[in-house]
Amino acid sequence: MRSPILGVAFGDESEKLQQYVRRSTEITHSDPKAYYAALAIALAAHFNTRSELPSAIDYLQELESLLPEDAHDFLELAQSAAASATSDEPVAQFATKIGSENGISGYSFHTVPCVLQVWLRHGEDFEPGLQEIIKAGGDTDTVGAIYGGVVGARIGKQGIPKDWLDNIIEWPRSMIWIERLGCAVADGASKSPRYFRSGILFRNLFFLVVVLLHGFRRLIPPY
Repeated sequence: MRSPILGVAFGDESEKLQQYVRRSTEITHSDPKAYYAALAIALAAHFNTRSELPSAIDYLQELESLLPEDAHDFLELAQSAAASATSDEPVAQFATKIGSENGISGYSFHTVPCVLQVWLRHGEDFEPGLQEIIKAGGDTDTVGAIYGGVVGARIGKQGIPKDWLDNIIEWPRSMIWIERLGCAVADGASKSPRYFRSGILFRNLFFLVVVLLHGFRRLIPPY
């Protein structure tokens, strides 16, 4: 999920892109498969910053040039995603074909090919693409976030339905704060904008109570 912004920032510098994606991935994942998948997403986001719509052939050629030789299994999955997108196959069917039968799993070799498949079909149509990939089930928050990052590199805020933005609740942060944070990052600022940080404690305590109540409720019939 960190990869799209790296693709936007360093997509024109292949060596630097590889270095940053690798370092970012190694923070949480030791398996090289995670690096292959993250690099594919970063490259997709970079392609989405170009003026023309992304070409699956050009994308696959560049991806192959960036991936190491031992990433042939992942490259085959990316190629399958492109072929599936060309035939306009629903992503739920594609997920089943690559071994993710019960929705799109959080395994990177399932998640990322499915995101690529929907991206190649809905490269600038955020709403239908996001709805389809969420309806496929599984690890919906992960696939939704990754797809949003890739397509967001092209459509920006104006491509997101206004009512979706208006209904975001992230207290004590806000949409205004999120936009200020983005501007601060773009400007190279070393500090994030201020907000009511103590509110995070109250918010987390509230959700802790909700989760505990839900958990205890599930212990009481009817289950």
